[in-house]
Amino acid sequence: MRRPRYARLALPALLALAAPPALRAQDADLIVRNARIWTGDSIRPAAQAIAVRGERLLAVGGDAEVAAHRGARTRVIDAGGRFVTPGFIDDHTHFNQAGALLIGANLLDASTPDAVAARVKAAVARMSPGAWLTGGDWGAYEDWAGNSTGASRPGVRGRFSPDRTIIDAVSGSTPVLLNRWDRSAWLANGVALGRAGLSCARPVPGLECASGRATGRVADSALARVRRAVAPKTFDQL
Repeated sequence: MRRPRYARLALPALLALAAPPALRAQDADLIVRNARIWTGDSIRPAAQAIAVRGERLLAVGGDAEVAAHRGARTRVIDAGGRFVTPGFIDDHTHFNQAGALLIGANLLDASTPDAVAARVKAAVARMSPGAWLTGGDWGAYEDWAGNSTGASRPGVRGRFSPDRTIIDAVSGSTPVLLNRWDRSAWLANGVALGRAGLSCARPVPGLECASGRATGRVADSALARVRRAVAPKTFDQL
């Protein structure tokens, strides 16, 4: 008995539908073919083509193998033999810097005298005797709010630039050397200046003075001298 022709045509389609989803080829949104692909897999480091659906790879391999995922709406890019590499995501954290901000003075969002003074006062209260308070990274949020990377826009009008009177009042006998987040400005308190042997009576390049008194803003040679005076971190700071 001969089976109707339509039955012979329908049978493969029914079998394909009955197959588990994992065994059915999915149509890709994108196929990149005729490429030199570095996979990052030491077992199979190279391929010719990739098929992508949504945010996932469907297949990586030869052109013919990956072509099984080509559908009516698949976008196909012929790479013309060009090199293709996975995207790199630089998801990193400065752990030592983050730790220093937690233990010391976190000034990232501080851009007023009162905010700096309050953070420095609280940090000094946590310090071990003899330890230096360093870092702070003041002014970061101020710059980021203006879509700036900081040092790329020096001398911007209204940019917060503290002086030592703000921190002298709250730091007591603790030496303090703070910096802007982009390292374009540094601020030392009176104790730190004294440890470095800096005074407006004997001018040093980079030591800012106003009416014969150091403002605490240091750069160049003056900054180098203060940094040399900074004591090694205590066990608590590490």
